[in-house]
Order: sequence, then structure tokens, then C-alpha cells
Amino acid sequence: MATGADRADGDFAGLRALAGCGGCAAKSPMELVATLAGLAAGSRAADAALLVGLAPPDDAAVYALDAERALVATVDFFPPIVDDPATYGAVAAANAVSDIYAMGGSVTLALALSGFPENVPAEVIASVNRAAAEVVAACGGSLAGGHSIRCGEPVFGLCVLGFVHPARIWRKAGARPGDALMLSKPLGTGVLVSSGEHEAIQTAVDSMRITNQQAALALQGPAVTVSTACSSSAKAFASAQRWLHTGVVDAVVVAGVEALSASLLHGFRSLSLVSEAPCQPFDAKRRGISIGEAAAFALLQRADDEAVEDEAVEGGLQLLGYGEANDAHHMSAPHPQGLGAEAALDAALARAGVDAAAVDFVNLHGTASAANDAVEAALVARRYAPTVHACGTKGLTGHTMGAAGLLEAVICLLALQGRGLAGTAHTEAADPDFGPLFAQQLRLWPTSDPTRLAASHSFGFGGNNCVLLFGTGAGAGVGAGATARAASP
Repeated sequence: MATGADRADGDFAGLRALAGCGGCAAKSPMELVATLAGLAAGSRAADAALLVGLAPPDDAAVYALDAERALVATVDFFPPIVDDPATYGAVAAANAVSDIYAMGGSVTLALALSGFPENVPAEVIASVNRAAAEVVAACGGSLAGGHSIRCGEPVFGLCVLGFVHPARIWRKAGARPGDALMLSKPLGTGVLVSSGEHEAIQTAVDSMRITNQQAALALQGPAVTVSTACSSSAKAFASAQRWLHTGVVDAVVVAGVEALSASLLHGFRSLSLVSEAPCQPFDAKRRGISIGEAAAFALLQRADDEAVEDEAVEGGLQLLGYGEANDAHHMSAPHPQGLGAEAALDAALARAGVDAAAVDFVNLHGTASAANDAVEAALVARRYAPTVHACGTKGLTGHTMGAAGLLEAVICLLALQGRGLAGTAHTEAADPDFGPLFAQQLRLWPTSDPTRLAASHSFGFGGNNCVLLFGTGAGAGVGAGATARAASP
């Protein structure tokens, strides 16, 4: 077989053509590994701060800096398994940074190790490095430089540095019966790459581009997906509060994401629920929903946590109570008397220890569908004070489905921060059938009135209902942010 050195003077025919082997097939034989083993005893004895070294071998070395921080260091490089330079750079970088995550650490800094034959064009090498830098940046680190040489065969990789708490290092050794094993990537990628079949190679490469970042986050605490249609991300708040209350976790990131898809659009069209114009919540002329997409998140911590008190969470925002109920009245239609929605409201008020009359601001579910708006309007009129500021914001954002509960919780948090109370966009007047009291409660225009207690309604298919109450009393400290955009159907 010709080697890369034999071909170095010819025209560039692709990265793989210059390599005698690729990926992990290029690993050194065990004889070479054995020569390093003799260094282990002396290095550990010479420096007690070396927490992880050569004995036993692991994915990275770890060196204690102080009682709170340890430096994690690893290096990884190999010949190309693909011809596309950007893919090669991304796979090599993902492989290197994943060693930091495998030790329980976070990525901070990387240096590139680059060796290419003279006939490899400069733009190819630049593409490899750019792709690697993008992977490092996505992990929160920086590719700050490196070292390059002329080489008979192409090789590329990274030296990566990160940090970990000395008491939270994950090691290969020490597994016990009953421990859970997490596969961050499918097994057998090397076999697929060696198969020579294009689809098999592409499947393997797609897997190899993924870092261990998500797996590392999952190992640091529980992670669940809540899927209850339009109330999904609101009910995630309830799960998070329960985890905090029972001491399972110290903090929870709650997230809600919804992206537009053909199945979503066609599904709602088949139910004749989609409006051709921007939706008009609670208006007599409402003709259905406008579908939007959004991403929103909130960070919850226990209010009695000293760190929360010391940092003085902005605005003193608190999750005071939550209520969940499932009336199971119909697959898509709400209970005509709103029994499930009212049960959720009652549960939230009870947990918060407040009366509905004390609520200043209500962000309504307000989908602009005929039945949902009628049921919710009746609930608001019979339970909230005449002076409450109630609004439906889906005229601004569209109905963002699984993200709606969290996105609209953020609107409540903004109101509590004094950043304005939203109005009901595109609605000209409340439907007269809802009565004069609801017409007084529904606010069409935003205001800057002060707010101390805010409620958010989320009512999903199948009667999956959730109400959240936010304020400044005892509960879970909240910091939040969101981005959203609406799309026409």
C-alpha cells in the first residue's frame, strides 16, 4: 500500500487518499502504551495534586488547583476518515472535547495539532481548523492557537483544557453493580466507517460529530421530557418545583421549544382550527389559531438557598404555586364548564396561599378558537376580580404549542419586573356573549401598572390543564429569558 509520503508530491486527490488508515484505526499498538505505564508510579508519587494520571489510565488527566477547581487536560488527534475537510475538523474536535466531558468537566480552551502534506491546499487546512473552532465555541470554549508541521500523512486534533470540581470527577475505574451506564453515542461506528458503504459511513460520521456535552449534563441530574400538548412547558414548572421541594436537585433549568412542521400545520388545519389572518383572542370575529414557534427557558432555585439570597435574584421573582388537573372530557375540546381548568386554578391558589381576588395580572391561554375562549372567559369572570388585567398574547406570538406555557410564564415575569403588562393584540373588543364583566377584565392595550401577583393559564388537548402563580412570596426563585417569533399559517 502506498503511504501519504509516497503521494505527497502529487496532485491533491482528497484527504483520505493521503492517509494509510483513519480514525481510531491509527491508534498505537499496545507495546507503545506499555512503555508509558512505567511513568505512572513516579508521577503520582511526585505530586499529590495529580488526581488522575496514567494509573489507572483514563480519558484525561486531572490536576487539582485548589479545593474548588481542578484542571482537566487531554489531547487527541488522528488521520482523516472523510474527505470533506469541515467534517474532518468537526469530528476530530468533537472527539477531543468529549474527553473533557467524560471526566465531568467543562471545556475552556483548546489548541490545534495540525500536520498535513505539502500538496494539501491551504483552504482545505483552514476549513478543518474553522470547523474545529466552531465545535469548541459551541462547548463554551475558545480555540486559541496550536502547532502545525509538514507531515507525510494528514493528522489533526486538539489539546483541550477544562475545569472540574475535585469531588465531582468521573473516572473509568470504580464502577459497581447496579450503576447506570450511559452510551453517549452508538457503538460500532468504526465498523461502519470501515464498511466502505456511503450510507453506513455517513451514519457513523453524523454520530461522531456529536460531543458528550448533552450526556454530561444528563449525568449531573435528572432530565425529563414533559409532553402534554399546549401545557407541556407550564407543567414542567410543576415538576421542577417538586424536585426542589424534595431536595432531589439544587436548581432546575426548565425549557420549552416548538418548531414549525408540516405535521403540526396540517394537523390543526384538519381540525379547522387555523385562522387565515392573525388570530384575535376572545373577539367575536375570532376564526381560530395562528401557529407560532418559540424557545423559552427559566432557571429555578429554592428561595431558601443562600446563593439565591446572596445574589438577589432580579426582581425577587418567585414561583408561588402551581396547579395541575386533567378533566379528560374530550380528545381536543375543553370541558364546557371548565371544570379541569378551574381545578388547576384552585390547586395553584391553595399552594400559594392566596385568593384569586389578589391576582393583578393574568396571561390567558386565549387561543382564539370558539370553544376554548368561551370556557376560559367564563372562568375568568367568575373567579377573578373585576379590576384584574387579563390579556391573551397569542396575537403577538402565535400559539407556540409546547413552548407556550413557558413563553407566557416569561410574560408574567416581565410584568412582575415592572416591564409592562401586555395587551391583547388584534382583538378589537371582547365577544359580547362573554358578558360585561369579562369585557372589563380583558385589556386590549398594554399598560405599565404595578403588579405583585401574576397568573398564567395553559390548557392543553385532552384536558391537560396547568395554572402557574408568580409573585414575590416564599417559593422557588426564578430567573428567566425567552426568544420567540410567530409564523403565519
